[in-house]
Amino acid sequence: MKRALLPLLLAVAACAPEGAPETESTAKGAEAAVQSVPPETAVAQAAGEVPIAVVPATISLPPGARMAVTTPFSGSIAQIEVQEGDAVRQGQRLATMVSREAMELAAARARADARLKLAEAEARRVTQLAEAGIVAGARNDAAQAALAEARVEAAQTAQMMARGGAAADGLVHLKAPIAGRVSRISVETGGPVEAHTAPFVIDAVNRYSLELQLPERLAGIARPGMAVELAGGFRGTLVSVSPGVDPKTRSVRARASIGAAPGLVSGQALSVTLMGNSGSGAAIVPSAALTRIDGRDALFVQAAEGFAPRTVRVGSSAAGRAVILEGVKPGETVAISGLPELKMQAGG
Repeated sequence: MKRALLPLLLAVAACAPEGAPETESTAKGAEAAVQSVPPETAVAQAAGEVPIAVVPATISLPPGARMAVTTPFSGSIAQIEVQEGDAVRQGQRLATMVSREAMELAAARARADARLKLAEAEARRVTQLAEAGIVAGARNDAAQAALAEARVEAAQTAQMMARGGAAADGLVHLKAPIAGRVSRISVETGGPVEAHTAPFVIDAVNRYSLELQLPERLAGIARPGMAVELAGGFRGTLVSVSPGVDPKTRSVRARASIGAAPGLVSGQALSVTLMGNSGSGAAIVPSAALTRIDGRDALFVQAAEGFAPRTVRVGSSAAGRAVILEGVKPGETVAISGLPELKMQAGG
């Protein structure tokens, strides 16, 4: 038994010293492999316009962006061709209405057109007779006056029908006055419609207002003309800023205008970024590049032999970007990943 165990013990003793150095070497190789992966970088940009603050906002419609579809006639709805929320073109038909008043107006227009044709023919005949000296000039004047009166009557009835959307057959076609979206329908098929009511309301979709609540610290800083930015890069402009601070909310009310942007709905609450001028010398870097070293803000700036830590002064940070007032210049390259490893290498 002793002779059988001796070769086995010698084999174990021979392998033991070589195992530890091989494991340590493998660990160092793995560490070197990790350190050899370069961090992602970004170039500091000149900060002409920078995010100042992210503030809450509510979408609303400016004056003139919402229009009611009205009719001067009473009647009943024969057909509705749209639903609430539908996008419509200017002049698109929304519904067809049957109206006794519209039928009477259509008949009045037909009579006015007939009288106009008769007055035109009479005026031509009398003019020819007057020029030939057969009738007195006063009779020609009377014929011309009757023609002018017939023209006014025909034009007036035609205008009334056009404004009310009435057709020659007496049907009333309600149409969209602007391009936009149907925000309200207050009638049903077969239901009654009173004169001068609004069965439909259309909201324009190419312009909105933003009702902003700015923090008190921006009082005196925010001013009309400054830009606001929504998610997706859509931008608007401040058009008014309240001169005082609301004593209850300790905020400053402001309004901005913005054009069309996907997903905007009147009454929607969202956050927007107020943009402003940073001043000369400032730079913008991704917020991911910022770290803390010895309790101070810092960046790792690319140098000849790697990345060197550099203390910086941050002006503001919003929308994934940070404004650096001191410590880095536009055009320098900073690390935006692997910051813990860089701190370990720097002894931070």
